Formats: sequence, structure tokens, C-alpha cells
Amino acid sequence: MSGTCQGTINITIPCTPNWTGGAWGTCQSNGTQTRTETDGCGNTRTATQSCTYVPPYREALLKSCSLNKTSAIPGEGFLIGVTFETGTNTENYKLVLTGDLTGESPQYTLSGSPLAFSTLMSFGITIPTTISGGVKNFTATLVKV
Repeated sequence: MSGTCQGTINITIPCTPNWTGGAWGTCQSNGTQTRTETDGCGNTRTATQSCTYVPPYREALLKSCSLNKTSAIPGEGFLIGVTFETGTNTENYKLVLTGDLTGESPQYTLSGSPLAFSTLMSFGITIPTTISGGVKNFTATLVKV
């Protein structure tokens, strides 16, 4: 008897998984971070771990304001009610007026717990005793000090 036979066979080398991972990603607002891990055999997975989320810095933001009176006399005080969103840090602010009526309020500390809702606060302003009569236009700006 004579002849030959040919064939092919795929030889698979066993792989022992050895999982390694890259750097952990940024901590997300839900208190988790992820990374991709590989096993050295061609497989990947996503690993998750807990972390402490630190929100990005944000200053307080003035949303609107209103006056507690529509007229005043020189030397008299009035209040400007300010609606604002708090920043992420506890910082000192004052309300600064520019335009026909200038001045600034005392300094106030606005709490820095990151609040997503608006807060109302009143800032006291005194009309200068040397101001002339008439309608005065002004712009109120929340300023960090």
C-alpha cells in the first residue's frame, strides 16, 4: 500500500488570564470611576470602584434682583433682594452698584455647599447723602472679595 495524506490542525496554546488595568478614570458625580482591564489573552472588561466626587469649582451666580422700595431719600437705606445659585466653595461676596447710583453692600459669606437651586438673600445699600434727586439707574453685580 502506498500514498500520502495531508491535513491541517490548529494548535491552541492555553492562556492563563492575568488581569491588569490602566489608570482609573475621573471620579463621576455618582461616586464611581472605571478603568479597562485586559487579561493578556485578548479579553477585556470594565472595572468599577467607589471614589469621592469633588465637583468642579463654580462661583456664585446672580440670577435676579428686586428692590424693597421704589423711592428713597439721601442717607436712607434700602434692600436689594438677590436670587443666586451658590458656588461650590464658601466665599465672601458683596453687591456692587454701578451707573447713576454707585456703592457697595457690606461683605457677606455665601455658603459653598454646592446647591443646584436658587437662594434669596438681601443686601443692604445706603443712598449717599450727597446724591441729587431724580430717577437713578444702576446695575447690581455680585462680586467675590
